[in-house]
Amino acid sequence: MVRRWWLAGLMVAAGITPGAKGAILYDSAAPVNEAVMSTPPEGIVNWNAVVVEVETPEGIARYEHAMGTDKFVYGLDESVKVFHRITNIGDVDVVFPPNSNPRFNLQVRRDDELVWFWSADKPLRPESRTSVVVPPDSIYSISYGTDSNATVEREAWSLLDLDGELVSPGVFDVIAVAVVESTPSVSVGIRIVPEPASALLLLTLGGGLFVRRRCL
Repeated sequence: MVRRWWLAGLMVAAGITPGAKGAILYDSAAPVNEAVMSTPPEGIVNWNAVVVEVETPEGIARYEHAMGTDKFVYGLDESVKVFHRITNIGDVDVVFPPNSNPRFNLQVRRDDELVWFWSADKPLRPESRTSVVVPPDSIYSISYGTDSNATVEREAWSLLDLDGELVSPGVFDVIAVAVVESTPSVSVGIRIVPEPASALLLLTLGGGLFVRRRCL
């Protein structure tokens, strides 16, 4: 397990801004380049990514696994919006094969204890057993409540735990999971506060927050 802990300063103004049958293929309109790899979509500010290489019968599949949230700090009356992206930067297809569980999931943990995951209350569907194929120079993306265009749209995390109870303030890890061999999970850290997030930051000008980012 590789952990990367980065210190991110918060800049405060009026808020927080610093082809086979049975397969699903998604091809982006624009070619993938280094700028696409390194840059989150508009509205996503807390970002982390890792480049993955997987040996396949067709050759080495190479892709970026990335995710991020729309803020660093949230009030208890807010929802956490997440963008999860697979970018094929190699020369062969990236294939996420059938799985009994959703291939792409979102987890929230606190001190390594599972708090919530997206598919907890979702029934398994037959289409979840088909393959997802991401051709070269293309992107497969999942939006959890963001305004970004994505291949798949899902709801944001409403700060409720697996029992449907509102979480207490603290530091949490938001983790994007891709269920395929050799693909590490990618995560960012967020803080949940009792006061509205913007008001708290305005009262703590000059302060900083340790934002945890890691690849598991």
